[in-house]
Amino acid sequence: MPAPCSDGGCACPRATEAKLRSQLIDTERLLVQLEGDYERLLTEHKDDKRTIERLEIEIAMLERRCQGANTVVSSASAHRYEKKSQDELEAMRHLNDHLTRVIAALLRAPDSGVVPTVQTNTGTECRDHQAATSACDASEAK
Repeated sequence: MPAPCSDGGCACPRATEAKLRSQLIDTERLLVQLEGDYERLLTEHKDDKRTIERLEIEIAMLERRCQGANTVVSSASAHRYEKKSQDELEAMRHLNDHLTRVIAALLRAPDSGVVPTVQTNTGTECRDHQAATSACDASEAK
């Protein structure tokens, strides 16, 4: 018999929804922090490759968190929370778009040493970072 929902030990819709909301809040907080840190550090340490590498690692961790939240959204849909799940999924898409813009900004950084490719949530790869945002947005709108 599953544990009661009040202790978070089950996979019922209420526990799944709470877990998703928590992940979204944490991810949003980290994105805001990362974007601020990136802008500040890029201004202060334009040529510091170690700082840029640290930010790349943080971005990779955020991508994994977004993937985990997407998995939870799928689980919530399976528990007849389609409307709620769609709202949460839309929030994740918004976060994903924001993360794509942060990554594109990081890749435009001088001397970052990053392989010049951004992959959007639809799988589109943009290699020309001068026009990466508009090219990716145009291909996703199709």
